[in-house]
Amino acid sequence: MDNSEFKEGFITEAHEYLDIMNTTMLALEKRPADAKLLNELFRAVHTLKSIAALMSYDQIMDLAQQMESVLDRYRSTKTPIPGNIIDLLFECQDLFTALVEEVVSGTSENLDVLPMIQRLSLLLN
Repeated sequence: MDNSEFKEGFITEAHEYLDIMNTTMLALEKRPADAKLLNELFRAVHTLKSIAALMSYDQIMDLAQQMESVLDRYRSTKTPIPGNIIDLLFECQDLFTALVEEVVSGTSENLDVLPMIQRLSLLLN
């Protein structure tokens, strides 16, 4: 699929959702039981996953899917997100940022999301 005509729109939206993620996670550090913040973070990750899927950016989509699953666990159990999990989510955001920068530059540094996906998966088991 040739998605070059939509690439700039993806980049703009991805940066917006990464900003929302950052702001929301900073707030969650202070208020880890805030369901509204958790839902806002979930929506940002879900939307990033959706736009990545439309553009066939599979690594972004796969990482977002796993992060979404972790967030959904906390949403459904209504338990506060521990600080170490928020730290891990910030690591995910750093990886998302690097992946989006690959899209911007049109290069591939062969970033591997699998180790992070596995770390997130361990939280679900």
